[in-house]
Amino acid sequence: MIPARGASVLSLVPGLLLALLSFWFGTLPGGATSGGSAVGCAALLWLALIGAPDWPDPLRLGRRLGIFLPLALIAAAIISWYLSPVSRAGMLGTLLLPAFLLAPAGVARCWRQPRQFQIGGDTVSLAVLVMAGWSLAEWYRLESPRAAMPLGHHNLLAGWLVFLLPVAAVGLHRPGVRRWLAAAALTIGSGAILATGSLLGMAALTLQGMLAACWWPALRLPLATATGLAALSQVPRGLRILTASDPSSQARALYLRAAWDGLAERPAWGWGPGSTPWLIARFLEPDPAVNPPSQVVGDFHSLPAQLAFELGMVGLVLGSGLWLLFIVRRWPQRGKATASPEQQACFLGLAGGALYLLGNAPVAVLALPAAAVIAIGAALAADFETVRRGSRQRLLFTLLYLLPVGALLLPKLLAQVHYDRAATNESPTHALEEIEWARSLDPAFPLYGARTAWLRGSLHGVDRESARLALQAAEAAEGIAPLWLAAGFMGLEASAGWTFQALSTARDLDPLSPLPPFLMAVSQTDHPEAALWAAQALRLEPRLSQTSILLERNDLQRRAIEALRASGFNTDPIVRLESDRRLGVPGAALGLSVDRTPALAFSLYAFRRRPWPATLVRLPLRQ
Repeated sequence: MIPARGASVLSLVPGLLLALLSFWFGTLPGGATSGGSAVGCAALLWLALIGAPDWPDPLRLGRRLGIFLPLALIAAAIISWYLSPVSRAGMLGTLLLPAFLLAPAGVARCWRQPRQFQIGGDTVSLAVLVMAGWSLAEWYRLESPRAAMPLGHHNLLAGWLVFLLPVAAVGLHRPGVRRWLAAAALTIGSGAILATGSLLGMAALTLQGMLAACWWPALRLPLATATGLAALSQVPRGLRILTASDPSSQARALYLRAAWDGLAERPAWGWGPGSTPWLIARFLEPDPAVNPPSQVVGDFHSLPAQLAFELGMVGLVLGSGLWLLFIVRRWPQRGKATASPEQQACFLGLAGGALYLLGNAPVAVLALPAAAVIAIGAALAADFETVRRGSRQRLLFTLLYLLPVGALLLPKLLAQVHYDRAATNESPTHALEEIEWARSLDPAFPLYGARTAWLRGSLHGVDRESARLALQAAEAAEGIAPLWLAAGFMGLEASAGWTFQALSTARDLDPLSPLPPFLMAVSQTDHPEAALWAAQALRLEPRLSQTSILLERNDLQRRAIEALRASGFNTDPIVRLESDRRLGVPGAALGLSVDRTPALAFSLYAFRRRPWPATLVRLPLRQ
């Protein structure tokens, strides 16, 4: 038996880990740092170690399905990872999947007694109160259209609160300070969800309110009133969606279509875990009215769609079956005359989270998986079942899983440390040394090779070796247009034979950007379609007509303008540019830069790495 003091300390562990990940290391920017990656992996593995004795049925699904479904899902992820064309993208996710399945059992063991559950619920209430209060204060201070801090995105904040708000409200049925803490967390947390402007967040909150009104008649009137007001607040957004005038829903429709197209090509095993940000551009057909040029999309904005794309139908069936069976097993009235408030509240978190995940899939940001783990673990703990001791199981788990996984993760985490040092180093020479260390420790990670090539080119001039390195990075990621564009531009400067093919791939992946067809035209001026490529680029960006690289090719410029006139395009803006003296400012240039704006950082969304500003293409304007 664990002493009372030890049990109290153990009950604080999930809440402390939740706070650590949600307020610092697991946020959208914080989780992309080397410290965030290390702390996130350590927290997940620690909870898995605590829950190791509950293997092979960590989610208590039953003797047969409880063993089969988790093992089958792990096997499907391994097969999909092995067959993936971008296997490096899913290496960490595949390694940590068993730990993720065990982590809720670890939370349940920390809260396995009513007293421990009370303490754990209080820590969640405090975390929700701080999170919601922080977000509302920053929303007011920054005058933002939507509450998003400290997680960094409004949908992340809404999902985090949806999972944890019911767990935080458990204390409402207890007397004293706990009731006031739970009431404050529930009130301010609901207000924060409203301030996020997240439609799915509000839909999940409405579902939770409806279920709560059915279970607790004494609260039916206030819950029904609050739920009705929350639903009414989303009527304007719903009307915009119905009239096809909501850009967010239009973008989500494009993402779902891309997921379907990707699944159709590899229906059984998908494209591999973690492959979405590296391959989505291959199937996405951007709409100029919705998608900006050179946009890097990090996920499909729907967990079932992303699961199908990455793990195929096999993974979708197993993953969805696991989640649905767990919810059914946790139904509060199942097999009992009455259900405890803990069971009912935890079920509300699961139901709302399931609805939220239909339209969001931010699994790469650690704060949201951490919230899901806490909610799932709380649902397990609410049964207050007797658990057995498991020192032997923990020893076997450490020897057979933790040590091998730690040995595989360590070089990758050290490589990220060197990347962070390079990104924050003011000396380009020292930054190059650090990024080369990162590439040597993790050679399969495309961003390290790309950054090495870009730094070498800026410091020592572009040569064939640096251009080849940039091409290898683009081939490793395969579906990220900026990498192909940078490789093609470096290949053009180094007169490499593969330049045109790299630029053509960049154009296919990013059809809204004027740079790929423009560089294709100037690299192959004698090609029969060169004038059409240049005309396409000038239609998207007329200022390209005054770049030095095109002015040196007078015939190509003339043919491109003629092609524009033949298509009925008004060339007057281009003519006016020729007499614009502002173009003669020394150093004026067009091109493509990445990571200049943190909210749109290429490194953050495509690779979950710290933003590091860089110029990939620079085309000087006429002097």
